[in-house]
Amino acid sequence: MGIAYKLKDRTVLRGGFGYYYGEVLNNISSFTWSYANIVSVQLLNDGRADFAANPFNGPVPTYDQAKQRLCSNAPGSACLRPGMDTVAPPPGFAHVPYSYQASVGVERQLRGDVAVEADYAYIGGRHERYGQGHTPQQNFNLTYDPATGVNYPFTDISRRAFPNWGVVQMEIFDRRSNYHGLQTAFTKRLSNRWQASGTYTLSWLYDSDPLPLSGLEQVTFAVPPDLGGQYGLATTDQRHRAVFNGIWDVGYGFQLSGLYFYGSGLRFASNYGGDLRQTGRSNGLLRPNGTIVPRNSFVGDPIHRVDMRILRRFPLRGRARLDGILEIFNLFDHANYGTYTLAESNPSYGRPALSTNVAYKPRMLQLGFRATF
Repeated sequence: MGIAYKLKDRTVLRGGFGYYYGEVLNNISSFTWSYANIVSVQLLNDGRADFAANPFNGPVPTYDQAKQRLCSNAPGSACLRPGMDTVAPPPGFAHVPYSYQASVGVERQLRGDVAVEADYAYIGGRHERYGQGHTPQQNFNLTYDPATGVNYPFTDISRRAFPNWGVVQMEIFDRRSNYHGLQTAFTKRLSNRWQASGTYTLSWLYDSDPLPLSGLEQVTFAVPPDLGGQYGLATTDQRHRAVFNGIWDVGYGFQLSGLYFYGSGLRFASNYGGDLRQTGRSNGLLRPNGTIVPRNSFVGDPIHRVDMRILRRFPLRGRARLDGILEIFNLFDHANYGTYTLAESNPSYGRPALSTNVAYKPRMLQLGFRATF
């Protein structure tokens, strides 16, 4: 629902509220079923010097041999334990994501071709997808000690929720998020052979990590902050974002246009790069000195990007014409990065990594033409 109120002839107040459902994700169910036809064996390093080259300490078993050696079929010290990368959640965590969205703002026409606007926007996400790619553990084949709030070591097979299995990662729909943003804009429509517009957003994005699962049940007691239950600034949180673009009809058949984009550093989920909690995963937050890597504490470098376009019109016969186009992307060849090395134990921690997204490419030039008739 929404409302708009004309305060004066050139000023309008507006607002709205919505309740939106997200997609029903069924691909993780497909992944779960696919594990009925494969055996993804997980082997713990037993300390042998040749473990990396000879993990089975003998011939690699075939599919049929591996199935026969599973702990569920042939219990014993030499049995194999399969693992799963993505499992559909049990009913208690298989929610449909939804969000509350609200905004309130004002728009003012300054003159016939110029307007400014400002809006406060809020998005409250609920039952969002949590699991793959996030720092806290999502291996639900663990159990937790209520006295300490810490998981029993994954290497202690007797303490696993399912002793016949290895690491089993499950995605649950139990995360919540809150976005707050001040969105402003300036628009100058085409007149006197030029037009321009600009936007600026000041925003904050927060989210939470649910408490971990002990088997198929969520723990009901406090755990250390690196294991779950935290609420704070989220990955992709970006404080400032500004975009300006314009078009100028120079004359003599030339048109010049361009775009400038600025984004302050995005927030990323850094980690220590080890498994000191022995959760079965290698991106834990606990450091050897007992301190914990702050959640989503790494902020990348700002992004600056200028794109420019020069167009020359060549009139032909009648209404036909030919346009020659020169486009330059990232005109000043600013070094923009979208990914970083985020494990503190890695000597390259904090350094940018290769990103194939076109938004982070170095300067590029493109030639083209367009015919109209």
